[in-house]
Order: sequence, then structure tokens, then C-alpha cells
Amino acid sequence: MTSDGKEYIHSLKNFSKNSHTGEFLKNEIIKVIEEVSAEKFCSIVSDHASNVVLAKNLVSTKYPHIFPIRCIAHHINLLSSDIIKLNWATNIITCCKKIVTFFKQSYAGGAILQQEIVENMIKDGGLKKYVITRWTTAYDCTDSIIRCKNALKQILENESQLLNLEIISILRKQNFFRNVKDLRTILLPIKKAIINLEHKSTTLADCFINLVIMATAIKELSQTSNQNFSKECQNVFDKRWKEFNFDYYLLAYFLHPKYRDTGLQINTFRIICEKALSIWKLLGGREKSANELIAQISNYSLKSKPYDFEFVTRIHTVKNWWLMCKQQNNHIQKLALLMASIVPSNASCERYFSILGCLNCSLLQNMLQMHAYYVSNISNEIKHAYKELSDEGFEDAVTKTTFPFDDKIFDENDDELENNQFENNEGENQISNSQNFDSFFNVTDIELRRVLEIEVTVEIPLSTEYTDSSEQDFNIESIINKSLERRESGINNITE
Repeated sequence: MTSDGKEYIHSLKNFSKNSHTGEFLKNEIIKVIEEVSAEKFCSIVSDHASNVVLAKNLVSTKYPHIFPIRCIAHHINLLSSDIIKLNWATNIITCCKKIVTFFKQSYAGGAILQQEIVENMIKDGGLKKYVITRWTTAYDCTDSIIRCKNALKQILENESQLLNLEIISILRKQNFFRNVKDLRTILLPIKKAIINLEHKSTTLADCFINLVIMATAIKELSQTSNQNFSKECQNVFDKRWKEFNFDYYLLAYFLHPKYRDTGLQINTFRIICEKALSIWKLLGGREKSANELIAQISNYSLKSKPYDFEFVTRIHTVKNWWLMCKQQNNHIQKLALLMASIVPSNASCERYFSILGCLNCSLLQNMLQMHAYYVSNISNEIKHAYKELSDEGFEDAVTKTTFPFDDKIFDENDDELENNQFENNEGENQISNSQNFDSFFNVTDIELRRVLEIEVTVEIPLSTEYTDSSEQDFNIESIINKSLERRESGINNITE
């Protein structure tokens, strides 16, 4: 995946007869890197299986400028899977599925429900099915129940003879619709996160913001009657958070000019500086440029010149905003554009394998390379198609036509999938950080809530040449301590 969102397939290989050790995977990855050229890579993105994590780290040891990034799509899928498996959520989803199945299979019941939908002008149609293999359908199912709430109540009151005893019992349960609504509240940010991750323009900052929105939704749920469920969700979130090496995402969030340090706890600034300097060191930066970088980060945080431009959503992009910030030795600009260029998900890669299925890979390589090329360049290849759509809208349209699946295909194996979904979570218990989410973020921050209503825009990198002959093995702690002292002095002067 290139920084401008284009995908290229290098090759397909059948490793089914090989032992997938970290060393083996590392060697295969390095073969690809060296064939393409190591300078053209900035990250390797994968799931969190222990052998893959080892392979990424071994590659990064040889090529320090290639960062090992955990695929956030897998992280969010594991998180959403844990939430759906909680007893309370499972019971609600089961009841919703029974209601949907009944009205889909009952001719009389389905007809009267459709009549109620038309008469009450309910938007977005009728009841939606939940399919275990497609996570966004959990939200769609609960949302459809809430949208059809009044229609279902009318049928229960006036046409109860059309319903069986089980459906009547579910609809008459105390707080049933309230519980469905609460579950929908949690599922909405999950759905948005999954949809956002399908776009090739998604950045590390976009992904981190989705995690913040999910944490906020869970916190707000504690104010409802389902405090036990809220607590369980918080425990799930904290568990997955501790497994997640978030520092790349946190730095990208900070370097997004719309957000900067909005909502961050005070102690988080040091973590950001440490990560920025560790990356800078890996990129070959020396002590002099590192001191300059930290000074620039401090000025950026304080919105001092040249970082005092307002970020205007839908006009600015991360790239053009940073390109406006002109100065000599613009290290922070180089770092920010690099972070914005990293694609944090391999979901599109896995989509290709889903398209091709389990065919013989020797027959697939050319097909897959052609498919990737045409998807990446389709706007040029088909110049008159979808002119009215944005790039992301066009991408959605292509994806939909690629997957003309019917729900029945998935229904047959739902029971088996419910038992096996996400069982292969190798390495999921590896702890990457020891602190909970609240140690870094204040989700009650008013400014944070305001900016989270605004969509993050994406963009791409620029390289900047700079000569630095100072000490390469510099002390990160020493530089940060000096910078924080200057920063505190600057804040005090502003306050006075």
C-alpha cells in the first residue's frame, strides 16, 4: 500500500507446507523488501499473532526505519467480539434475531409489519438480519428493532394473534427496547470504526479517534440502568487496551492539527515526546536535530508560530496544513507527514484473499495483481463512471459490487461460526502497556467531545533533507527533561 492509497500485489506464495515461525516469516518479508527496495517501506502491518509479531520486530531490527504496526482492524474486531460475547449482549442479540427471523418467515406477520412501516413512514426500511461473519450487522439489527419499535408495539397490541408466544414474551419484557437501545449505543462506534478502516485513506490518527469514541460511548453507558454491562465493557476495553501498543497511534493523534493534545492527560505529553524521539533516532536523527524537534513539538502544542493556523475541516488535509508550516530544519513536518502516510490496517489485503477464496495460488497471482491495479486506478481506467462520488464513496461502490453475497450464504454456518469466531488469538495476552485508557485520555473533556463530532481528513508524506553531524547516540530522557522545563516556563509566561 502506497502513501497515496494505491495497492500493489508483489506475489502470492503457498506456505502451507512450511512451519510459520517468526524466523521463517521474517526471511520471507525481507525477500520482498529487498526486491522492492527497503527505502520504499515505512511500516509492516499485521495482526498480533506471536509469530508475526516476532517477524515484524526482527525485520525492524534489520531496518529500523520500518515500523512494526499492529493492524487496528484486528484489535477492534477482538474488542467487538468480546463485547458481543458478554451474556447481557448475547441475550439481547438473540432476542433481536428471533424477532427478525419470525417476521422474515411469517407471511402474515411480515405483511402487517411492512404496512406499519409504510404508514408510519419509518426510514431505512424494515428489520435487518444479524450475520456473525459481518460485524456491522450487529448494529444494523439492533438499530432496525429500535426504528420499528412503535410498529412492533402496534402489532403486539392490535394483531397479537399473528405472533407466537415466544415473540410476545420478548416484546413484553420489561426494558427490552431500552436494553436494545443501550446495546446499539455501544455497537455504533464499532460499526463506524470498521467502516472507516475499510478505506485506504485511513490514518493512524483516524483509528485512534475511533478508539476514543468507543471509550466515550462505554463511559456514557454507565449513566444508564445497565451499569453491570457498562462495567463489563470497560473491563473488556481496558484488557484489549493493555494488549495494544498504542504509542504510534497516540503520536499520530497528537500530530493531527485538528486534535493536538485535546483530551490528553498531562502526563501523556512526555510519552509523545519519547515516541517522537525514538522514531527520530531510528530515522538517523542526531542530538542537535532531536533538540530542535522537541522544541518544535512544544511550540506546536502551544500553537505558537508557525503552528498557529486553524485546521479547517473539509478544506485542509493533514498534508497541506503541515506544508503551510514553513521553517528551516522542519523536522516536525517530516515526522507528521510520515505518521500520516502509514496505513494501519491490512483489511483490504485480506479482502483480496476473500475474493479469490481457496484456489490454487499459482493461478491467482496475475489475477490478483490485475485486480489490485484496477481497483487502485479505476478512476483513470473508467473515466466516466461515478463522477458524482467522492473517492471514498466510489471505493464503497466498488466494494459492494465485489461482494454480491446473499444473507442465506452466511446463515447456514452461523452456529459453527459463533463457536469458532476469533478463537485463533495468538499473542492476545501479550501486555504492551500497563496503564488503562483513562491514564492517557480524559473522555469527559468538553473540547474533545466537540472535535470528535468532526470527521478526520487523511493525507500523505513528504521527505525533507537535513544534515546533522551531532551525537547520534543521544539521551532521550535528557532532551525531554530540558524541553519540558522550557515548556513549563512558556506556559507560566502565557498565564502571567
